[in-house]
Amino acid sequence: MKISLFIPIWKRFEYLNSVLQAWSPQVDDIMIWDDSGENREYPKEVIAIRASKRQGSHIKFKSAQILKNDMVLISDDDIMPRQDLVANLIAGFSKIPLDNESKIVTIFGRRLSSKGYKSHPLQRADLIEEIQEVNWAGRLLFGHRKNFMIDITKCPNTLLDDLFWAFELRRQRPKARIFVIPTKEWSNTPDANSEIALSRNPGYWKLRDDFVKQYYEEYFIGK
Repeated sequence: MKISLFIPIWKRFEYLNSVLQAWSPQVDDIMIWDDSGENREYPKEVIAIRASKRQGSHIKFKSAQILKNDMVLISDDDIMPRQDLVANLIAGFSKIPLDNESKIVTIFGRRLSSKGYKSHPLQRADLIEEIQEVNWAGRLLFGHRKNFMIDITKCPNTLLDDLFWAFELRRQRPKARIFVIPTKEWSNTPDANSEIALSRNPGYWKLRDDFVKQYYEEYFIGK
């Protein structure tokens, strides 16, 4: 299985070379989108797209069409893969009895409800023993490119990009399902929860909670 990796980058650079080195032997090609505005050098095997102005993390949901392979891995820049992470993702993906275009696997996800974003506990790959189906996934996504070509142009706020993608996936590709697979083959970089983390933005959690409460039934009930 040939896999293309996409990583959006803004200001996390201290551990970036280590992150890229850890991913490199596990995937077939790597593309990054650099929003920093800086003229940085990257390893020659990495395809770097530099934006003159910040596009935001939602660019990851607009990248699938330009990646080399149909199987796509989209990761935040603060995920440090261990040597068997991709092998674990593929193994978990293969166990799910759906066709390859109808399943996405992740290491972070939640089941949602009309009671809000945190109405069910977070499912983390390193804390579970069985595959869990969820409604939302974030930070790392693996699946067929078709699931990442979802139109998210109507997303009301870039802080909601992953939630809006998950909701629109349900609407635009109703057969697709998202699963958290168990694996301990990853860690967070030390700067994962630094001041530039999106979750540190004022009002971040309330914004997400309000969105789920308002739209969950419209997107998920009866589907």
